[in-house]
Amino acid sequence: MKRTLRRVALALLAALVLLVAVLLARTLMFTSVQVDVPPSTLAVDGRQIAERLGAAARFRTLSIGAAGSEGAAPFAAMQDWLVETYPRFHQTLKREAFGAGNLLFTWAGSDPALKPVLFIAHQDVVPIEAGTEGDWTHPPFSGRIAPCGDEPGDCVWGRGTIDMKAAMIGLFEGAERLLAQGYAPKRTLMFAFAVDEEVGGAGAKAMAALLEERGVRFEFTVDEGLLITDGMMPGVDVPVALIGLSEKGYTTLELIAHSDGGHSSMPPAITAVGRLARAIDRLQSDPFPRAIDGAVAEMFDRIGPEMGFGQRLAFANRWLLGSIIVDQLAGGTSTNALLHTTQAPTMLQGSMQENVLPQKARAVINYRIHPRDSVESVLARVTRVVADDQVTVRKLDGAVHMDPAKVSSADAEGHRLVEAAIRASFPEAAVASGLFIAATDTRYFGRLADNSYRFHPVRMTAKDGARIHGTDERMRVADLPGLVRFYHHVLEGAGR
Repeated sequence: MKRTLRRVALALLAALVLLVAVLLARTLMFTSVQVDVPPSTLAVDGRQIAERLGAAARFRTLSIGAAGSEGAAPFAAMQDWLVETYPRFHQTLKREAFGAGNLLFTWAGSDPALKPVLFIAHQDVVPIEAGTEGDWTHPPFSGRIAPCGDEPGDCVWGRGTIDMKAAMIGLFEGAERLLAQGYAPKRTLMFAFAVDEEVGGAGAKAMAALLEERGVRFEFTVDEGLLITDGMMPGVDVPVALIGLSEKGYTTLELIAHSDGGHSSMPPAITAVGRLARAIDRLQSDPFPRAIDGAVAEMFDRIGPEMGFGQRLAFANRWLLGSIIVDQLAGGTSTNALLHTTQAPTMLQGSMQENVLPQKARAVINYRIHPRDSVESVLARVTRVVADDQVTVRKLDGAVHMDPAKVSSADAEGHRLVEAAIRASFPEAAVASGLFIAATDTRYFGRLADNSYRFHPVRMTAKDGARIHGTDERMRVADLPGLVRFYHHVLEGAGR
């Protein structure tokens, strides 16, 4: 018996030693995949770019169709300013206008056999929440260049300075400088600037439909998306630039619970409101399955080697520790959103009076759909989990219902080009791929492209998150040279 126990103990010890050896070996082989690219030497006057970004921010280009919009006039005024500010761009490129200010530019390449590349940025901005105008450090449409306040240096203050007139100005600056240098692309480059991205993207949808009619097919597209996170990636000491390989889909479902109405003094065992509450509780108690796969797996494969030893060991050995990692990531709202389709009950409606039983109660639930799911699979799963024939589950009329974008390749030439442009323009940053959990105009052009990449060359700290679409949106002057260098580099490379 003792010999048997000793053998079992030795076998277990040997297995443990082997397991530790495998874990350590995989960790040691989990090395950096960051590409070495010479830093860009392009001379950029950050103050000059700041003045131009500030001027662009002064145009009150609220989304066409949005509440408080002043219509097409601010867009027309900004476009006139762009013509004056970037004359070579407008003299060289073919310009097409759609609707109330949507613009499509074509920079013809010398080789029409090459598929073009599309760059996307939107002209519109979201409105200022009523009653918050006085909370801004500087007026929201002032475009003022003034001290950042909570950190050294100056910022350009104003709505749209980050989302996303910075990208629009960066594209114009990059192209204008290339034209001044006599650059002529071999591959055709195209630029799409819509006026209503923030309210659904009808302009981008119309431009994409026209291009599809023309038979245009893109090598890849580049649009806004993930940013350069600074101090936001646990375990990583350097800024991390994330390239979105996909974006979540979108749907909104309506749940309607039915019951007999009547007086609240004689309620049934469960009212329509109670039935609806039970359905919502079932859904929130049974979230969509979480996993690290696709674009998120690609992200950790690229950023994991930049982490400290303990975290590097975990991500190098997801085959064993994956469930622990998932549980840890599920504890944060932003990281949890990367792992699965999220569901957010946002609206409730019952009786119009406190002593009247409603004949029906209604809830609205918004879903951001992970690439492993679809609109129809979400509808089917919600219906199954609710499991109540007196609760109707259906897609909300008038809402956007869109499947997730396909996952683009991290090994394609377009990704390599964007990655190299980041490393050249922001040499201190590590680059990884990722999943964009919001929506962009790319969703309309993506079906015309082999690959679509979502990256916004803007540095973002934890404090900055609330500024996007919020109060005190601003752009650091010190970050503007890198932004211009990025677009200069990526445009030059795409046109080869």
